[in-house]
Amino acid sequence: MKKLIRILSVSALVIVAAIGVLYYALPSNQFNISFPQDRNAAHAPDSGESHTHPDAPALAATAGANQITVSWQTVADAAHYEVWARLGDDPWSQIDGGTLTSTSTSFVHTGLTAGQTYYYTARTVNAGGIKSPWSSQAEATVNAEIVAPVLTAVAGANQVTVSWAAVASAATYELWAWETDEDWEQLDDGTLTATTFTHTGLTAGKSYYYQARAVSSTSAAGPWSEQVEATVLSNLAAPVFTATAAVGQITLTWQAVTDAGGYEIWVHETGTEWQQADDGSLTGTSTSFTHSSLTAGTTYYYQGRALDADDAAGPWSLPVHATVPIPIAAPSLTLTPSHQQIAISWQAVTGADTYELWTWQEGGAWEQLDDGSLSATSFTHSNLTDGDKHYYAIRGLNNDGTEGAWSEYVGALAAGELPTPVLTATAGPAQVTITWPPVTGANAYELWYWIEGGDWVQLGGGSLTATTFTHTGLTTGTTYYYSLRAHANDGKESAWSENVDATP
Repeated sequence: MKKLIRILSVSALVIVAAIGVLYYALPSNQFNISFPQDRNAAHAPDSGESHTHPDAPALAATAGANQITVSWQTVADAAHYEVWARLGDDPWSQIDGGTLTSTSTSFVHTGLTAGQTYYYTARTVNAGGIKSPWSSQAEATVNAEIVAPVLTAVAGANQVTVSWAAVASAATYELWAWETDEDWEQLDDGTLTATTFTHTGLTAGKSYYYQARAVSSTSAAGPWSEQVEATVLSNLAAPVFTATAAVGQITLTWQAVTDAGGYEIWVHETGTEWQQADDGSLTGTSTSFTHSSLTAGTTYYYQGRALDADDAAGPWSLPVHATVPIPIAAPSLTLTPSHQQIAISWQAVTGADTYELWTWQEGGAWEQLDDGSLSATSFTHSNLTDGDKHYYAIRGLNNDGTEGAWSEYVGALAAGELPTPVLTATAGPAQVTITWPPVTGANAYELWYWIEGGDWVQLGGGSLTATTFTHTGLTTGTTYYYSLRAHANDGKESAWSENVDATP
């Protein structure tokens, strides 16, 4: 029985000793994970020897860009420290490489994956190799790598505004500037958290250059941005342009800008680069510019700015644009005279929405016949005096007011229908005399005759101007039949007269 009691006593001591070793040799089981076995077991004291375990360090973990900094306060009697880490459910591993000394108070764990959470524990080791209990666990999630900001510099009147998109993991930004023949200088005071900065009090016409970098909450600085530059504008006002298109050209007009010494005007078409449209000759008193030799149907976009006496530029105008119209061809007129009127007609012209029709008489001035809304392709000029000659010209216009080319002008006489002549036939020996009253408006007459069984035959060659004609050399006893019509200068013809007859 005594032997059994001794065995049980020894077993109990062994169990207690084992529990103590495990407590000090492995990270605390409060983390509910398996820590690596202690490769340097705590010294077991000789009989009667006593020793004291050092205190565990109190850890803090601070995330940075692709790294985490583990820090602690120094522990009394520490000879060095061990720092262990794990990712997720991966095994714990020592990460310090045995480099930590009694004065170490931090360790930077590098090469980490952004967005991953890492867990840390540590212990103190004294000069005798005795190790403290494991520290409480610390954790941190890795920040993304700090990248260079992408700057934009926009010039204003005696200032430049620099802006950029926010950089992940950036706590603050450093912004630096320089101008020609000057050194770089930091513009911010070290507390810049915004993503824009306006550099004021600058000299108009001078170019300023800028670079920036992001800084993390642990003061880790990212790479420098690409350099950007801007030329400071004058405090001149921006001109306000109006663009008016005509065939082959666009004219810009504006009010003169106070204190302007000149202007720049720039142009581009869709899909092309901006280029200067003027030749540099615009002065401070210029208020218009005509851009010529342009392509019909093409839209042109314009911006401009005023220049001061030192050629420092003011702000850009708002953009304006205009489309060069397609030329409208000249119509071709056809005139049809009649009694006291002339009918005018033409073919429709591509691009024309309306037409302008003008007339004049010799000794008079041109006057517009339509009221500005003529969209038809015909017009009757009425209430005229027969025999008066009128001349006409026409052009097409589109709804934008673009004017087409003028037609050739043509003229015509107003003329009524010629009256039908009335004939009298008087027989004589071997002849017949035909007479008729003069026909108003006629300048010539056409006389024909026929006999039974024969065809009509023209007399007088078709150009009779008198009002009588004697048909001689006739056959006695034969009946002759006559008809006549009148002709006017404009080619009009009267109706044929009634037939008259006579027998010599």
